Amino acid sequence: MNIDYEVERKMKRAISKFPSTIRPTDKQFIAAAVNTYIDVLIRYCLAIFYFLIYVLMATCKQAYKRKLIYKKSGKKYVFPSWGRAPILKKCPQAKGIVTRVVTMTPKKPNSAIRHVAKVNLMNGLRLTTRLPGRGYLCSKYNRVLVEGGRANDLPGVGYTAIRGAFDFSPVVGKIKRRSIYGVSRPNGYTKFIRRSLRRI
Repeated sequence: MNIDYEVERKMKRAISKFPSTIRPTDKQFIAAAVNTYIDVLIRYCLAIFYFLIYVLMATCKQAYKRKLIYKKSGKKYVFPSWGRAPILKKCPQAKGIVTRVVTMTPKKPNSAIRHVAKVNLMNGLRLTTRLPGRGYLCSKYNRVLVEGGRANDLPGVGYTAIRGAFDFSPVVGKIKRRSIYGVSRPNGYTKFIRRSLRRI
């Protein structure tokens, strides 16, 4: 009761300081005080929220870029459904235009000259893709079909151009593993297999 009496006395003293023309009632004074208290509390909460965002911004960006979800049960990083090719956005392949063809050197202990291409996809994104096989005919403004699949010794190259699709020429003279290098079945190949099977 003493506390309520002290609060009421302080409230009446504060109200008495107002001029008589604009002096509020007890209910109006309490409502204004509560609104002011709520406004100050919201401002403090927003300040704390923005501070936490500023501190955790780098960590949030890294987690968003890597697209990793921490699974407590197995304690493993699990890639989401679009896997290791996030630029393709759940598509198996994507069409793009070559803007530049360059060469790179692989990581140690490998030593070679690897051909890669800068590609602008039709969805507006850009990526770096490797040009597999030997003897390619791929230059600027050529259309290529890109799929996921990184080069183990080329950092930053996580995609592969498909041979024999659009303007990217297939490997000449390839007989084995033709589907990987875009080589179509030669004429009479089926007949040759049938004859060889007859001899067996």
